Amino acid sequence: MKFIPTFHRDEILREQLKLVTRGHLASTASILFICACLTWIVYTETNQSSIFIWYALTFITYAARAYYQSHIVDYGSQNPQRLVVGEIIMVMASNIIFCYLPIAYMTTAYSPSVVLSIAIAIGGITAGSVSMQGPCIPIFYGYAIPKMIIAIILLFLLDQKTYFLMGLAMTLLLFLSVMFARRIELNIVDSIRLRFENKDLIKQLRTALAETDQAHNAKSVFLASASHDLRQPMHALNMMVEILGNTKLDAQQTQLQQKMTAAIDSTRGMLDSFLDISKLEAGVITAKPKPFYIQTVFDKLESEIFPTSTNKQLDFKVRRSYAIANSDILIVELIIRNLLSNAIRYTTEGGILLSCRKRNPNTLLIQVWDTGIGIPATKYDEIFVSFQQLDNLERDSHKGFGLGLAITQGLAETIDTTISVNSVEGRGSVFSFEIPASMNQLVQTNQENKQPFSMAGKSILIIEDNSKVRTSIDELIASWGCQCISGESTEEVIDQINNVAIDIMLVDYRLRDGLTGWDAIKEIRKSLGRETPAIIITGDTSAERIQEASKTDAILMHKPIVIDELKRNMMLLLNPT
Repeated sequence: MKFIPTFHRDEILREQLKLVTRGHLASTASILFICACLTWIVYTETNQSSIFIWYALTFITYAARAYYQSHIVDYGSQNPQRLVVGEIIMVMASNIIFCYLPIAYMTTAYSPSVVLSIAIAIGGITAGSVSMQGPCIPIFYGYAIPKMIIAIILLFLLDQKTYFLMGLAMTLLLFLSVMFARRIELNIVDSIRLRFENKDLIKQLRTALAETDQAHNAKSVFLASASHDLRQPMHALNMMVEILGNTKLDAQQTQLQQKMTAAIDSTRGMLDSFLDISKLEAGVITAKPKPFYIQTVFDKLESEIFPTSTNKQLDFKVRRSYAIANSDILIVELIIRNLLSNAIRYTTEGGILLSCRKRNPNTLLIQVWDTGIGIPATKYDEIFVSFQQLDNLERDSHKGFGLGLAITQGLAETIDTTISVNSVEGRGSVFSFEIPASMNQLVQTNQENKQPFSMAGKSILIIEDNSKVRTSIDELIASWGCQCISGESTEEVIDQINNVAIDIMLVDYRLRDGLTGWDAIKEIRKSLGRETPAIIITGDTSAERIQEASKTDAILMHKPIVIDELKRNMMLLLNPT
């Protein structure tokens, strides 16, 4: 252990000084009390009035030091090395006055009670200074060592056995005090250094988080902008291909139209993945739990997935379940559909199993098993990161875009669950998640078959500022037997709707002059004098736009729309019963 005092770097030294001076008032009061007791003992034993002069000088010295520490020095801004030197000078000055007491009265001319009282007082002050001045060794040395050295020398010079033993005891006390003070300083310096390092790490972490947030926001803006720019022409192309499919085509043309539709569906799938990310970020996907039969979801997904699995010559099985869940049926369906799609994508032979079983009376475990390529245990976390794919370095779009599992995990969080995975490379994987079981039985009711509803003759108002898109949707809606009134702005269509009973409004969200589709809907409703049902169609997938649109009472659809979904939504608004 090094006993030679050193100055640490300024910021550490400044903190040491603060610790030393933090208890200066209590320290000063204690020393002055001890000095007062010594004054009384010495005066009682010696009747020397000069001791009062010593006490007065000692009082002035320590009081001035306390005032200096409290009101004059600024430990936060002044040079810490100079402050330490100043502290050492002050404690040395106080020592010069204090040491008059042992030099004058620790002699054979006075009684042992005087000598021993002074020696004990000096030892006690030194022991107490270990905790008070120990955080800064240079100050401790200047404060304690002069008193102790003089007292020890004087005790040895008295040449009496009792005093000699007392001198040995004080020598040991001095050695132990220095060791303890040094250990205290080392621990405190380490603690201060660690605190500064933690502050630096926190600062670096905050900087990194800020940079991450900026990158994340930039990514979100890019995806939203790119998605919007791609959705506009895809929306027009989608409707034109649909119109083309409704015309008389020969076999070759029909096959070509079907391939075009498949290509559009593939692109829509990619764009919808971006949309799902935006919806999760916007927080507009919220769970609405209610009891439902798991088998209802299983039956629907089986009918959807079976043709795809058959085309890949995979054995797709659904284990029948009679369980009743209490969750959001739409979100659960989305999660299972994504897991099944992922399983089919990465399975080339064997099969896929969808199952549900009770973990306990309150919990259902839903699992998707496959005999696919498997996942290394070290990669489990990576597969849930956006744009991460383990076996698609060539970025084959047929293998997806690395968004499915990331979106699925986000959907799972909305219903307070987590997707877990277990896998063996080359043998397959199982993806699992838990949902609450319902404690109530469902009462099934038979619904009367509804008569097909026709939109023929209905008046549809269309506001779209893109002329190509507007023409395409006009022709599509007209092919369903509807009367179309369309324009690029509210002003253009409002003159055409006099004495016309508008049944539905189809409005683009982004209009010219900074107006939104919701602004147009409110103005049209005001002109018509009734709450005409509306559908907002937009290619903007930013989180802000989704949040804004979700606050309206209109149905929100994103370009390129699914034609059948548009028709279902329109029929729902026209015939809500």
